[in-house]
Amino acid sequence: MRSSGSSRDTESHRGTAPLRLYVPGGFATLLQAKFTFPLLLITLIIASLLFPACQGARLVSLPPELVEKVAARAGLYPEIIEENWSEIESLGGFFTIKAEHRGRKYQAENILMMKKPSLFRLEILNPMGMATTLLVSDGSTFYLYYPEAGEYLYGSSTRENFRKILGIGLNGEELLLVWMGQFIPFSSYQVQRVEWHPRLVRIRVVATSRDAALESVYWIDPIKERLLRGSMTDLSTKKNLFTVEYSDFLRVGRGEVPGRVTVFLVKERVKLTLTASRVDCNPPIVESTTFHFVPPVGARRILLEEIEGEGPIIFRR
Repeated sequence: MRSSGSSRDTESHRGTAPLRLYVPGGFATLLQAKFTFPLLLITLIIASLLFPACQGARLVSLPPELVEKVAARAGLYPEIIEENWSEIESLGGFFTIKAEHRGRKYQAENILMMKKPSLFRLEILNPMGMATTLLVSDGSTFYLYYPEAGEYLYGSSTRENFRKILGIGLNGEELLLVWMGQFIPFSSYQVQRVEWHPRLVRIRVVATSRDAALESVYWIDPIKERLLRGSMTDLSTKKNLFTVEYSDFLRVGRGEVPGRVTVFLVKERVKLTLTASRVDCNPPIVESTTFHFVPPVGARRILLEEIEGEGPIIFRR
């Protein structure tokens, strides 16, 4: 696509999310300057220093017709990502979870099972394959159980409680979407701005929550229709809450899921990496009882208020 300007604003298909189309320019004039070679050399040196830090993406050159096609569809990609997610009703698999908190590192194998709209079960295993920690949520309540200690936590699946347990202030449904690689359902957000960056082959979407003071930013690969990265900011404090990165995508049935999910919890200084060794989408049988928990006789209930210390509770016992 040819353009003499540095940017152009168009409207998305909704008529509410302006598409900012960035087009590199200015090099034609530079090539005709008197000091073309020295200036170009300096420019290339500066660019080589700056570009590697720019989203970790490699600059590419796309055919003009592809640039035009993606630019015209940019406003559709949030819905495309959500449609891809809508085909997945449940997911289960074996994962390796790594946690880093204030210099301390933790690693364990685990089993993770999830089912819409907000059911999930996380079992952290010891080297012998036995569960040392169990987190179960039925959407409205949760249990965090430590079999070896015979202790458990019980409470409502609110954003505040999940912030204490996992460090992520999301409710059950939103947490499920984070792990599934679709981040936040766009239906719960108002898209404010869609930007197409052709040199990075990325769509950047800025959206605000309809029912909370939250702003989310998403980076989407428009060619493969993947969500690559996302972040959430609390608009009331102007502070970033967390960022999520998705990579190593696995083909499962007609769709795909990220084989690796990395979450950075800013305030808690926690980095969580979930790497799949096996993933099954929409398994034929996922019993609802999988997401219910009955404390064993004699197990002692602990209150959230009794847990002291910093960082997510799930990694502190």
